[in-house]
Amino acid sequence: SFFGMVPIGYMIWTPTIMFRRFEWDAMQVGLTYGSILLLFSTSGVYAGGRFADWLTKRGHKDASVRTALYAFLLAAPFAVAAPIMPGSTGFTIMLAVGSFFFGTVQSLPGLSLQLIAPNQFRAQIIALYFVAGNLMAMGIAPTLIAVISDYVLQDKGNIALALSIVCAVVLPISAILMGCALKFYRQSMDNAKSWS
Repeated sequence: SFFGMVPIGYMIWTPTIMFRRFEWDAMQVGLTYGSILLLFSTSGVYAGGRFADWLTKRGHKDASVRTALYAFLLAAPFAVAAPIMPGSTGFTIMLAVGSFFFGTVQSLPGLSLQLIAPNQFRAQIIALYFVAGNLMAMGIAPTLIAVISDYVLQDKGNIALALSIVCAVVLPISAILMGCALKFYRQSMDNAKSWS
């Protein structure tokens, strides 16, 4: 759920970046970003599930968590670079690739939790995860980016650099946390076998 600050930060601030930096109108912003989310994020969701299945068939008990880890690492260069690209074409390409990897992660938390939670608690555990994740991502990310722009960079118009900074900090930390979780997730998968 820490990772969630990145895609939510993008969803909140990308239109503002398109308006301010590239002077696009609302129609151009909506068509471009809407198409990116529809095509790239959606295909990323599908690819994340397929890749987790592929890893599972190869014996990785931690396939869903491992897939998320890889997605964090692959998203990082695109997420950091996109907001600070000098031109709209580079920005759009980086945004599309980053959105694909953001989408890759979206289906994995529910899957990961279902595989390790006792049957009678699955719905409650997943609900708690999504409440905590949404509070963190939607409550902190947009405000944090604005605070960095206004008070750290001291430039209310530099949302793009603030978004890039948040991505440069959050994605590596997310990857480290996910890497640390692999061992414990495998242990939880072993424990879950006794609940069936």
